[in-house]
Amino acid sequence: MFSFFKKKDKESEAIDIPEWAAFSTAEEYKAFLDAIDSYFKGMDVTYILEDGTIEVDPDSFRFSKLGLSNIAQVCKQHAIEDYPELINGHFTTMLKTLEFDKTFDENITDFEKIKQYLAVRLYNAKYIAYIGGLDDDTEMSVNRYLAEDVFAMLVFDLPDAIRNVQPSHVLDWGKDEDELFAIGIANIRENYPMEITQEDMGGFSIWFVNNDHFFTANILYELEARPELVGRQGSLIAIPHRHSALIYPIEDLGVVEAIQKLIPAAYGMHEEGPGSLTPNLFWYHNGIFTRLPYEVREEKLHFIPPESFLDMLNRLENRLH
Repeated sequence: MFSFFKKKDKESEAIDIPEWAAFSTAEEYKAFLDAIDSYFKGMDVTYILEDGTIEVDPDSFRFSKLGLSNIAQVCKQHAIEDYPELINGHFTTMLKTLEFDKTFDENITDFEKIKQYLAVRLYNAKYIAYIGGLDDDTEMSVNRYLAEDVFAMLVFDLPDAIRNVQPSHVLDWGKDEDELFAIGIANIRENYPMEITQEDMGGFSIWFVNNDHFFTANILYELEARPELVGRQGSLIAIPHRHSALIYPIEDLGVVEAIQKLIPAAYGMHEEGPGSLTPNLFWYHNGIFTRLPYEVREEKLHFIPPESFLDMLNRLENRLH
């Protein structure tokens, strides 16, 4: 074993904290380096400390280069005495993930072995285009249009990552895409229960869906199974980011006030993130998602409803007379 840390007395000399660890104090940075050194000594692994990374011998550790910024930020949020345990857990998880990925890739053509990891996740159209999913010549994903700028994509929901299913995988399995999407939706339904609450928003109630996982927007696949979420004239729906959804069942002209409250909420939540999905507000009715266009100009909201939505409002108004 050989370590490339400089053999100087860190206790008596000032510690030069690099830019990638600028959030640390001198005491924290020294403790971090000591914990890193102790971990790799314990693994009997040769390493070289560079600027925010560690180079290791892949024959002895399976990786050739390891980033330090993320684990350093994690350590920053904890007491110094916890650093060794945090670092051990971080690198142990990396090794387990590598082993899992290796086994998964070896079995990826065996549908029965991988179908439990199939999932459907909603993405913004810009992301689908970015990874090569909207052009037949460069298609690298299996996706379906859902509403305006929202697409459903078939993915692998793995223990430590989400990976997109590629068209070549579907060909290997010899499965129909309808079947695959149905399995993916069912897996999410089973693995990720939805936290749904009714909240007051300035005098009227909305259904608020909020979860830590990345599949909250999949509530759109559960609407017909949850009658409380859909009114006689459908529902207003916003899915601003991956962790939240706002739903207002339409029963009467209270929908007009709801629109005035939901649009700013959806717009602000989309801007804030994380995992922004769409700032749009949708009208769900008879299984169809229709965008309700709006513009924010000079801090004022301008709502531009489509004819079908106006017709519905007129029918509601006529019932009052």
